[in-house]
Amino acid sequence: MSNRVSLYTRAQAFWRSGLLRASTILTVARLAAYVLSFVRNIILARFLTEADMGLASLFATAISGLELTARASPGLQIIRNPAGSGLGFLSSAHFCQQLAGFTAAFLLLVAAYPLALIASFQGLTSSFALLALIPFARAFEHLDYFRMQRDLRFVPAATYELAPQIGVTALTYPILLVFHDYRAVLVLMLLRTFIALGLTHAFATTPYRISTDQSAAREIFIFGWPLFLGSYVLFLSTSIDQPIISAFLGVDELARYSLAMSIISAPWFVCGQVGSGILLPTFSKAADLHSIRKLHSTAVGSLTVLGTLVLSPLLLVGAEVISFVFGGRYVLDPFAISLLSAAMAIKFFRFASGILLVAKGDSKSDLFSNLLRGLAIPGILVSLQSGSGILSVCFWVLASEIFAAVFSLFRLQRRILVPIRDSLPAGICLVVWSLLGLSLCTSLTRNGIVSSFAATIGIALIPPCILRLTSARIFQHLYRPGGSR
Repeated sequence: MSNRVSLYTRAQAFWRSGLLRASTILTVARLAAYVLSFVRNIILARFLTEADMGLASLFATAISGLELTARASPGLQIIRNPAGSGLGFLSSAHFCQQLAGFTAAFLLLVAAYPLALIASFQGLTSSFALLALIPFARAFEHLDYFRMQRDLRFVPAATYELAPQIGVTALTYPILLVFHDYRAVLVLMLLRTFIALGLTHAFATTPYRISTDQSAAREIFIFGWPLFLGSYVLFLSTSIDQPIISAFLGVDELARYSLAMSIISAPWFVCGQVGSGILLPTFSKAADLHSIRKLHSTAVGSLTVLGTLVLSPLLLVGAEVISFVFGGRYVLDPFAISLLSAAMAIKFFRFASGILLVAKGDSKSDLFSNLLRGLAIPGILVSLQSGSGILSVCFWVLASEIFAAVFSLFRLQRRILVPIRDSLPAGICLVVWSLLGLSLCTSLTRNGIVSSFAATIGIALIPPCILRLTSARIFQHLYRPGGSR
């Protein structure tokens, strides 16, 4: 009875802390947003040719990393800095936001012709140049919704994420009736950006001001430049593979690769955004090493279990999933899909360590991790130059995630004094899950649906079982009645 009371009391404390409500809001919003994005991709895949879908993925590649740089560093600084709730600091963050957005827009304009040349479509230069409007518009976003997240108020951020997706998804079919090729994707991307821009100002509770307070701007720059530079490195290390695939293997193969990645990465984008919004303020408030270690081990174990659970179907029968969703013409090699799924699970595993480092002021770790991930690019170039196919690309993606994960653990031990052994139970889960899944994926594609379903359930249960044996009660220390978070 006492155990039940204790569990109930802890659950009450968890709810009253605000984190459960915040995580629920963010999870629902992110999940709904990616369901809408997923539906939109299905519609586009059914209406457009493989070549047009490949070109559309190049547009998404060109903008994904650059729009991140236009807002990541000032927004994170607003959340973690003790002075982030002040209006003066917010105005200085707007100034830094504009500098980042203008820089991203300029770089995209400069890169327009080379990107079109890599894609073997020189006529697309003007289309790539139009994409510069996206980071330029993002430069004028109101960052007040980041300030609200300091107090775990996530409704504005959730609306900012969800409403543009609803709008562009509703307009997808009418726009396809007007533009029958890749131009439809370009129009949808621009519409989504300007809807989101308007929402940040509509939900702001403070006036939009810009100031150049030197002390605040200096602090934002000192903390933000590694994240800003790291975002560009991340863009090169995670997205440059798509233009390379287009150049060596053609836009048709790029379409298959990008659609496979859209399904595999969907759980990460949902959980990553939610996890960042929850873990960053939580880790920032943890003061003593004992609390930090408990929070970190809980987060690593929870995220590893979650990642392996949602990625198990893709690890084993990803080809069937993609064929069912997008059609047989977009199916990638089954083993390649399994390699990408294992790489995404490693991203779940190392995510908490990266957030903890940022929360404690070590923003350079993110830059170094992305540089290690960039080691995959030379390997991909050499492999494709020697005649290898898409499997070599997926292998190097997996290898780069392993390098980044190992670095994060050693960096965490050195900078925060969190020992590597705290992450070993989750690491063991991940290794066992990946090896079994990779060994079974090829054979399961030839078996029936019953055996595939049974194997998926079995693989998904491995991580929580191992964690139960190696680190029982992994969740019990996260929130205690009367205790600190």
